[in-house]
Amino acid sequence: MKHYFSALQLLVHLLFKTKKNEKLIVYHSLALNLPIKIAKLIKNLNIVLEVEEIYSDVWVGNTDNGSELKYIKSFDKFIFASDYLKEKISDINNVVVYGSYQSIDTEITKKKTNNEINIVYAGSIDTTKGGAKNAVTCMEYLPQNYRLHILGFGEESEVQNLIDSINRMNTIKGYKSCEFHGTLVGKNYEEFLLSCDIGLNPQFEGEYMNTAFPSKILSYLSHGLMVVSTSITSIKKSKISKYITFSVDDKPESIAKAILSIDTSKSMSSQDIINNLDKEFLRNLELLLSTK
Repeated sequence: MKHYFSALQLLVHLLFKTKKNEKLIVYHSLALNLPIKIAKLIKNLNIVLEVEEIYSDVWVGNTDNGSELKYIKSFDKFIFASDYLKEKISDINNVVVYGSYQSIDTEITKKKTNNEINIVYAGSIDTTKGGAKNAVTCMEYLPQNYRLHILGFGEESEVQNLIDSINRMNTIKGYKSCEFHGTLVGKNYEEFLLSCDIGLNPQFEGEYMNTAFPSKILSYLSHGLMVVSTSITSIKKSKISKYITFSVDDKPESIAKAILSIDTSKSMSSQDIINNLDKEFLRNLELLLSTK
């Protein structure tokens, strides 16, 4: 009932608070596609649709893939979260933005006082994408000086399953190899990332993950972390793929091998990378919005 009320509120707002042919940037959401479609038709709205993922690719069975793609392709201009989405939907009238292009001053990173290598996974905790659980499992193949830290959120049952997996892994290893820190935000989040060495994106591979671009990748890079990821198409086809170490597949042992291949004595300076992406995006967005 709440969903229908929200959709109705949005429709009323668009019909009475917007002008004919007005330009709007609209986030793609399956829950709100009907009021957007109706308002676009009645008011002839000039909509730029921001598409971060094809939901029917990820949550298979919850929605029809053909219907979702048809709805998306009914728009003329787009902001995509990956280059792969651009290829799949429209190669014209679009810009690509991987996430927040926020550059962090990595000079304040704490100096290492031992040979401990800190790995961080920051993101959602769920069985569909499987990143958090896969991160824990790969610790079985890493030496004692590697520590895994998980920051994230999810359903209570999913979080408890993860904590159980962490406890089992720590029992197997005989020491605290993994730790769950819950959700950190703001300065606490930034300082935690800056204290780590490697950012991990160990999500399961597959067509259902190929359209979305994990925002954690940019977050890791902007905090000066080396990045290890499974071979997800949206990342491999991005402009920042050369700064990422990819595992051969999504098996924990392969991810561990990719982690071990990284020389953590080298520093990762990514401020120029992030700043250049930001400038390019703003320039292209201005051009997109200026066209009729």
